[in-house]
Amino acid sequence: MTVSDYRRKAGVRSPYTSKVATKLPPDAPVATIAAGECVVIAEQRSVEPSKPRRNPLSDQFRNAALALTSKVGTLERLSEDDRFTRHAKSIATIYRSDLIRAIDTLQYILDKLPKGGEPR
Repeated sequence: MTVSDYRRKAGVRSPYTSKVATKLPPDAPVATIAAGECVVIAEQRSVEPSKPRRNPLSDQFRNAALALTSKVGTLERLSEDDRFTRHAKSIATIYRSDLIRAIDTLQYILDKLPKGGEPR
């Protein structure tokens, strides 16, 4: 498609007017007005949006492990509560499968880590 065709589609009557239609086809080049005197056509470039910057994986893993350790401590304290034995059956009915799924997922992650890593 020539520049004249784009001008016609955009509603520009002559190269020296600035009367441009508000809606252009999606594949049309970008039209800009230079000092209101003429239309300059530039090819439209597809620019891919930049990926958002992510925090280092080791930092994310550390934060998640610390949060997990905190939550496990909370569950341990709750299991030592004097009311726990009274409510153990209802707690098991609701949460046992969630705990098993969490253990399985953690074991899967642990298996993916190299063996022999020394604790700090």
